[in-house]
Amino acid sequence: MIFHVGQPIVFLAMAIGFAVAVLVHNLAQAATARALGDPVARMSRRRLVDPKREFDAFGIIAMAIGGLGWGRPVELTEPRARGGRKARFLLAVLAGPLADVLVGVGALAAYAALTGVALVDAPRGQHIVAPPNVGYAVLAIIGVLCVAIGVLYLIPLPPLDGARVMWALAPPTAGWQRARYNLEEQNYGLGALVILSLPLFSGEGLVVRVVYAVAQPLIDVVTRAVGTG
Repeated sequence: MIFHVGQPIVFLAMAIGFAVAVLVHNLAQAATARALGDPVARMSRRRLVDPKREFDAFGIIAMAIGGLGWGRPVELTEPRARGGRKARFLLAVLAGPLADVLVGVGALAAYAALTGVALVDAPRGQHIVAPPNVGYAVLAIIGVLCVAIGVLYLIPLPPLDGARVMWALAPPTAGWQRARYNLEEQNYGLGALVILSLPLFSGEGLVVRVVYAVAQPLIDVVTRAVGTG
């Protein structure tokens, strides 16, 4: 993202897309948890957007340097045993990434319907096929980022949702407890995530490559199905 400072429209669109993805993710998780009876989610009363609560400093740094970032985890009641509560916890956690993907797909479908063209090499933002105007270009970049960040959240490294799912499904053994302690309390997971987000692999982060390897086919399907390019 920081490499697009010389392209104000792309830079602004990526900043907006990141903010939209984080807010949609967090609000979807909080609303789902409340609906499923999570007492922590009910007490948090996330009615107003508070940047200190929604955004994570390391997520912003990763977004600025690598092009993908994350927000501060939503507080949820973590299940202590298997059963219905675990299922509700997993539904609330996965509601965030799913909401991001759905919002992104909607934005991409709108872009393709309005312009009649598909996207080429969409992850890099600037490689959008001849958008008729700036507004359409911004819409496309926001859509791409929402899909990509939704996929990013599924990576099993703290503080991402994939790690929360992993801990919920993992057996309560000493080995898993040590792994969680090292990854979360010692911040090994966060450190690994930030390092893997750095553009060290042909100008890209390894995390970015993995995310877009998953996200790009969906982006292609949506824009080619709706557009005519």
